[in-house]
Amino acid sequence: MKLETGEWYCAACQRGGGIRSFLKLSGLSHSAIEAVVPKTLKGREERPKRTLPRSVVAPEKSKSVVLPEALLGLYRRCPKYMIERGFEKSILKAYDIGYDSAHARVTAPIRDRDGRLIGIVGRTTMNEEPRYKVYGYELDEHFPGYTIDGQAHLWDYHRVAQIEGLTHVAVVEGFTDALWCIQCGIEAVVALLGKSMSEERAKLLSSLGVPIVLMLDLDVETGDRHDPRRIATKKLRGRPVRFVQYPRDRGEKDPVGIPASILKGMVASATSLTWRPQANPWAS
Repeated sequence: MKLETGEWYCAACQRGGGIRSFLKLSGLSHSAIEAVVPKTLKGREERPKRTLPRSVVAPEKSKSVVLPEALLGLYRRCPKYMIERGFEKSILKAYDIGYDSAHARVTAPIRDRDGRLIGIVGRTTMNEEPRYKVYGYELDEHFPGYTIDGQAHLWDYHRVAQIEGLTHVAVVEGFTDALWCIQCGIEAVVALLGKSMSEERAKLLSSLGVPIVLMLDLDVETGDRHDPRRIATKKLRGRPVRFVQYPRDRGEKDPVGIPASILKGMVASATSLTWRPQANPWAS
């Protein structure tokens, strides 16, 4: 730990962050942390200044959305968090999954329709919000003025769009959910990188021209007006949409950890849904 800034990193568990996250892990409440953290550190987490690999050349104009592939070298660490959850090293390597020790997040590349690198998304390992974060200021130190519309992309869309004989596409929340599906043999899967089904994402899904299977996390009760499944179905109106039912006797609320045979059965038995503007909008 750096005593001047409170920045810390644990080599054993591959976690790190600022003084606030350290105190949170130590068991302090939010109010207690606010009381002890110096005002100079409140509202920000000190980040280490990292140097880009020599092969990385920053774009001359910040308007360019295409990033150099060598940028992934900043995060080229095997994420222990993913290995402990059952992910195979071969899958992590094939999809350029890395680890950002400065922000304690598992990282994955965001690519455009042509497969070019345009961004980085990080998944927290410390139960922080947002769970999935599309990097903005984290890349600004290397590419001044860099911005990306995180709502306009689907993770791994470029690969799914090239699958011949595509019959359906599964939609999950995060890239870790998508990776688990791929590891289980479900190839046609994309991730929202969060809960939101934006108009741009809905258009990308509709362009595939196949039925859409929603497999979103069970964070809220079905039928709630804030249910992302309801909102997604409204945005995808006009496209055939099916909904995956999670086994009630198992307790899972997301795909990760579900055996391949059960997960494939869930996708195969997904039910059609019709949105209705009543108190309970779901009807199978």
